[in-house]
Amino acid sequence: MNFLEICQRARSEAGIPGTGPSSVVAQTGQLLRVVQWVSEAYEEIQNLHPTWRFLQKSFDFSTIIGTATYTPTGVALSDFGKWKTNDFRVYLTESDETFLVFEPWETFRSYYNFGAFRSQTGRPIVITVKPDDSLMTYPISEQVYTIDGQYYRSAHIMTANADEPLFATQFHMAIVWKALMLYSGDLGAADLYAHAQLEYKKLSNKMRFKYLPKVTFGRPLA
Repeated sequence: MNFLEICQRARSEAGIPGTGPSSVVAQTGQLLRVVQWVSEAYEEIQNLHPTWRFLQKSFDFSTIIGTATYTPTGVALSDFGKWKTNDFRVYLTESDETFLVFEPWETFRSYYNFGAFRSQTGRPIVITVKPDDSLMTYPISEQVYTIDGQYYRSAHIMTANADEPLFATQFHMAIVWKALMLYSGDLGAADLYAHAQLEYKKLSNKMRFKYLPKVTFGRPLA
């Protein structure tokens, strides 16, 4: 379903008379609230887990000679939410691609952003995320390298009738049920809220199974 169809289904499930909304824009009154509930529900679902796999995207950028720090906007990530820190790579050509070692900021600052290490140049081998979410490498690039990896985007916002959610069609009803929870909560309709909550939980559990990282266990010690 697209944004408009989700809003129409939410209105129907809420028992609001009529056939609308006919559009997600220029609405007023109760139909405007329907659009707002759906939009809020979609955003809440995305923000529930910042590491949903449907929020994961790839990036790459060219380093700048003599520069160690790169902001998300500086490397053209307009929808940045959070770095995926276990998959940074660096290369001059793809044949010499290697992984960058990720170190937490406090460790990086103590070992690599200290004294003479601050100005060390060469091929980057270590990377960190600073408190402001910018990346910092050690050493500082003395050539133009490519750094690539993955990140989790910020919440996607639907604005047009034909916009569709980022996740698979079979989970679109989760938005409807979540929107219905918001609607019935405002209305004080306990029975409707309980029904919507039950249906939402069924789908959200399936979404977690499909889109969240799987829990793995290390090999036995002996």
